[in-house]
Amino acid sequence: LPMDEFWLFMLAKRVQDTSDDFNPEQITAIARRYSEKSLEDDEFFGALSTSVAHRLEEFNLSQISRFLLSCAKIRFLDEELCSRAFQLFEEPTKVALLDGQSLSSAVTAAGLLDWRSFRSMACCKVLASN
Repeated sequence: LPMDEFWLFMLAKRVQDTSDDFNPEQITAIARRYSEKSLEDDEFFGALSTSVAHRLEEFNLSQISRFLLSCAKIRFLDEELCSRAFQLFEEPTKVALLDGQSLSSAVTAAGLLDWRSFRSMACCKVLASN
């Protein structure tokens, strides 16, 4: 196990230095895998988060919700990203097209990150109607 963590750490440093080279789906998958291993590395998640924030329009809402949940699972809060990203989930016409997993990921991430300004009514209405 320690050897696995060593290689994950080395890979994280490489990804961190080249995070803009990855597409939205790749960044989302990388973040999910690292959070599933509970590998807390603020520098690593900071680099990923900065990349997402700078290219937010390239990410669809499902990818954003999964990325936010990955950050929340390891207690990584990027206030700039959250202020821009969570407001996207407050638009009823946009969230109406999302699946339950994406909606619940966004709501769960907001709760875990204690993002109190998130108005989750649009997400909750869609979840309740399913």
